[in-house]
Formats: sequence, structure tokens, C-alpha cells
Amino acid sequence: PCKRPPRLCRQGYACPQYHNPRDRRRNPSIFKYKSTPCPHVKQNDEWIDPTVCESGDGCKY
Repeated sequence: PCKRPPRLCRQGYACPQYHNPRDRRRNPSIFKYKSTPCPHVKQNDEWIDPTVCESGDGCKY
């Protein structure tokens, strides 16, 4: 995780680290990302906690 709180991180969303569990990302050199959000995490226009995905780190999204 990023050592700075979100309001003090100069990189904002471009920060390669994460500021809270909802921002956590898998290593993009190992996991291939899709532009389509996981249907378990985004329902309609609402984003849900990513830990609810049944596939966990094995999610293909």
C-alpha cells in the first residue's frame, strides 16, 4: 500500500500503490486486465467492495 494518505498522495489515481482495500490492484505484468468491470463488483451504476468477487485474485476482469 501507499505510505501516504490519499489526500497527500501527489499521484492520485495514477499511484501504482493502493490507498485502501477498494483500490487494490493485481500486478498488471502477471494479470491481464479487461476494460469491462467484473459483474460481481459493479452492479448497474454502483461499485461494490471488490472482495465480494467469488473468483478473488483469479478474476478474469
